[in-house]
Amino acid sequence: GRNFWVPVAHLLVKRGAAWEPDVRDHAGRSQLVMLSSGPAPPSKDWETLLGLVRHALEAGLDPNAVDKNGETALSLVQSREHGDVLMPQLWQLLSDHINSSGMQGRHRRSSTAQPPPPLPPPPHPYGPAVSRISAVR
Repeated sequence: GRNFWVPVAHLLVKRGAAWEPDVRDHAGRSQLVMLSSGPAPPSKDWETLLGLVRHALEAGLDPNAVDKNGETALSLVQSREHGDVLMPQLWQLLSDHINSSGMQGRHRRSSTAQPPPPLPPPPHPYGPAVSRISAVR
C-alpha cells in the first residue's frame, strides 16, 4: 500500500536484493521509474526513498530509461506537484547524476519548467553494493 512500499523495497535491498537495469513492468517502466512514480510515501520514509534512488543509480540503473509513454524518472518527478520537499530533493538527485555522468539532454523535460532549488543530499543509508532485486513479472 501507499504507506508500506518504501520500507518493503528497503528491506529487499537490505537483505541482498539487487537492481536489474533490464527489468521492466507491463508499462515499460524501469525500476528507477517505478521508484520515482510511486505514491509519495509518508515523510518519515523520504530519506529511505532518496537512499534507494541513490543506490539504484550507483548500481547502474539508467535515469534516462524511457517507459511506453516516453517518460523518464526525471520527467515523472518534475511533473509531480507536491507541496513537500521530497520532489525537489529527488529531482536534484536525478539531475546531479545525469549531469555528472554526461547524460545531459537525453531526458524529457518541458522547456518552460524550472528546476526546483538545490537541496543538500541526505546521508547515504546503505553500505556497499548489494546483489539482486527483481520485479514481479
